[in-house]
Amino acid sequence: MKALVYVRISHDPEGKRTGVERQRKDCVSLVEERGWTAIGVLEDNDRSAYRGKQRPGWNEVIDRIQTGGVDVLVAWASDRLTRHPRELEDLVDLLEKTETHVVTVTSGEYDLSTPEGRATARIVGAIARHESERKAERLRAANRHRAMKGQRMGGRRAFGYDEDGCTIREHEAVELRGMARWLIDGHSARSLRVDLNERGIDTSSGKPWTNSRVTEVLRNPRYVGKRTYQGEIVADAEWPPIFDEQTWRRLQAILNRPERRWRGGPLKRWLTRVAVCGRCQQPLVSGQVSRTRGPSYTCTTDQGCNRLTMKAAWLEDYVAGLVVDVLSAPSALERFAAPEVDEDELARIIAGLDNIALRVEEADRDYDDGHLDRARWLTRVERLRSKKATLEAQRDRLLRSSTVGMLPDGDVQTWWSDLDPEQRRRVARLLFSEVVVSPSRNLGGKPDWDRIQVRWAA
Repeated sequence: MKALVYVRISHDPEGKRTGVERQRKDCVSLVEERGWTAIGVLEDNDRSAYRGKQRPGWNEVIDRIQTGGVDVLVAWASDRLTRHPRELEDLVDLLEKTETHVVTVTSGEYDLSTPEGRATARIVGAIARHESERKAERLRAANRHRAMKGQRMGGRRAFGYDEDGCTIREHEAVELRGMARWLIDGHSARSLRVDLNERGIDTSSGKPWTNSRVTEVLRNPRYVGKRTYQGEIVADAEWPPIFDEQTWRRLQAILNRPERRWRGGPLKRWLTRVAVCGRCQQPLVSGQVSRTRGPSYTCTTDQGCNRLTMKAAWLEDYVAGLVVDVLSAPSALERFAAPEVDEDELARIIAGLDNIALRVEEADRDYDDGHLDRARWLTRVERLRSKKATLEAQRDRLLRSSTVGMLPDGDVQTWWSDLDPEQRRRVARLLFSEVVVSPSRNLGGKPDWDRIQVRWAA
């Protein structure tokens, strides 16, 4: 008989493979004792059969049984195959159709060609399911208890800490503090990712950094010494923090800025959503009207009038010239100086924005459940959005000091040339309250500087 072996372990986050290797040894020994021919060993390590996750090894088992050539399926125990009654019924139908037997090391053999054998398999499967649900319930309770006491959970090593989760790995902590300073100084997560990878600084799992991984790490309350449970901070942690409270608050305020939610590629045109349309007052975005005209700023069809465009080089050269001129003045730093950040006020604003986000979610749920009609829902959401806009403006004013810190005290032209597009946009937002582009007067392909109206920030 041709025997196919399947082994599985639910939890092996460190990849030690101890469990699957033990199962493999016992299953192969059983095949040899029965005098069968082993035609393969398939496995799923660190894969639960209870949570419904994809199991590549199990999927291949099903494929090979369906295509034929498997006389007996060998596993260490019946619950290694499945813990879902629905999945068990599909397996019973498949094994009965293909006349494939099931033999386990610890549970014996199931003759699924008889009603008694199928009933036994279903009873064993139901018991396994019950045990999984009870175990999951106990684990949830234990995990919540540990979280409320500020204790760590285990799992993969966090960047900045040793395997025990509490001892700071100093050279990585230095990198984390540098990452926070990088964003606070006006750089982007993308440029930070490039810098880390170019210097050969890997994540805790030994992989290169991605944009999402950079922001995920810097948003993690673990690094300010807080314990979370199901996404909420519930206690002070047992491990020491790497960030101080002030750095953490400022970092979260920067990461939560609306302009950082762009999910496309790197910013190319630095006046995107800084310049506005003179017809409809909607922000201009990067576009390209034609191949001959090249990149441009245009009013979009989804929100704006879609009736205005200007060559990107013209607009950027004009505004960049204004920036260099004004920052070259002796009193420039005094003119745009910002007070020290009031950290308590910043914390109040961040808490207020978090509260508004929760209230918007509650309003959405009430509308979905029929507790609010559309008119009342719109009124509530618009009121919350207005409060959000006010708080965001207060937050941005507080954070002006980080942009002011970017301003040069030497060669302005060289400094400006070295800035990336995101940094240039931050400087533009600091210096200007508006950059308005009026409709074209058609000067025969020549730049019309009178179309551009700049209003300086107070």
